[in-house]
Amino acid sequence: MRSAYSFCAPALLPAIACFLVSCSGPGEKHADKPTAYHIKGNASEVPGAKKVYLTFLADTAKTLLDSAELDAKGEFILQGKAPEYGLYSVFIPVGEETITSEFPLDSNTVTLNFSVSKSRRDPDFDPASSASPEMQHFADFRKTFMSFQKQGEGLKGRYSSASESKDEKAMAAVVKTYDSLTKAYIVSLKHDIAARPTKPLSVFFTRFLDFNGDIGFLDSIAGKIKDEKVKGIAIDYFLKKVEMAKRTSPGALAPELSLKTPVGKDWKLSELRGQVVLLDFWASWCGPCRRANPEVVALYKKFKDRGFTVAGISLDEDMQKWRKAIVDDKLTWPHASDLKGWYSSAAKIYKVESIPTSFLLDKNGVIVARDLSHDELEAKIEELLAKK
Repeated sequence: MRSAYSFCAPALLPAIACFLVSCSGPGEKHADKPTAYHIKGNASEVPGAKKVYLTFLADTAKTLLDSAELDAKGEFILQGKAPEYGLYSVFIPVGEETITSEFPLDSNTVTLNFSVSKSRRDPDFDPASSASPEMQHFADFRKTFMSFQKQGEGLKGRYSSASESKDEKAMAAVVKTYDSLTKAYIVSLKHDIAARPTKPLSVFFTRFLDFNGDIGFLDSIAGKIKDEKVKGIAIDYFLKKVEMAKRTSPGALAPELSLKTPVGKDWKLSELRGQVVLLDFWASWCGPCRRANPEVVALYKKFKDRGFTVAGISLDEDMQKWRKAIVDDKLTWPHASDLKGWYSSAAKIYKVESIPTSFLLDKNGVIVARDLSHDELEAKIEELLAKK
C-alpha cells in the first residue's frame, strides 16, 4: 500500500536503455545512424577543467566514444562517427564533480555549442546549431521537464513545511496538487511518445514512465516497434525491459521466490498456493513500511480465517533488527529474506525500486494487482475470497 511522499527508495534515476551490440536480419529496419558528429564548446569559466568526454548513454553505464583536451582558451572540439542515432552525453570532470549535458544525435551532422559557468553546472546548448528536428524536439522536451521538476521541488518544499507544522490539511492540498501536476505531465509525455513510437528518442522519454504502472501503454509501444521491425541498441534494450516488466504485471503468474525464514528455514512462495496472498516488500528500517503495518495487520486479522495470508519479504540486512520489527509490529504471518537489502534477489525479480511495495495474488498464484490503497486492497481481497 502506497501514498504520495510515503515510501523508501534508493536515490537513483534510471537512464535510457541500450546494449553494446545488435544485429539486423532480413526485412528489419535499423535506427538511423548518424554519419558524423561535430561538437564544440567552451569550459573556460570552469576552474580545473582539462578534458571532455563523449559517451553513448546506457541504462546503468556509459560507453566512452571520444575525448578531447581543452585548449589554452578552454575550448574543445569532438568529431567522428557515432554507432547509431540515440542519446549521448558530453561530460567534464572537475575534481569530485562532473558537469554533464545529454543530447540526441540523429542522421544529421550535429554541432553543439556548450557554455558552462561557475554558477550554472548544467551546460547550455544551442539546438538551432544542428538544424536537426530531433535536436529541437529534445530541447522542447528538456524545457518542459525542467519546468515540471522546478514545480515539483517547490511543492516538496511546501510539503516539508506543512509536515513540520503538522498541518495535515495543507499537506493533503500539496499532495493533491502534486498528483495533478504529475498526471498532466505523464499524459503529455505519453502523447509525445505515442506520436513517434519507433524513434529511439521516444525510447529515451520512456525512462520517465513507471514500467509497472504504465506497462500497458509501454507494451503497446513495444508492439508498434515490433510491427515496424525496427532494430537498434536502445530500442532492443527497451523491448527486453518491457518483457521483463510484464513478468510481474497483473495477469502474470507470480515468479517463484526461494528465501530463508527468520529462523533460517528454507521457504518458497509456492508454499502458499491455494490462498489469496499479499506479497509485501518492506524493511525494519523503512519508516513508511512500519507506519503501514497496522493496516496490514488489520487486514490479516479480518481475512486470515477465510483463506488469506501475507508473505512479508524483507529488504533488511540485519537479522536481529528484522526479527525485532516482526515482534514489535505483531506481524504473525510468514516472513522471508536473503538479508541483502536493496540487492535482494526477490526485489530484483519483482522489480521493486521503493518500499513498501505489494502484490496481491489470487489462489492460483496469479498477480491481480500492485500497490493498491488500503480500501482498494480490502475490496479486492473480499472479491477474490468470494470466488469459488
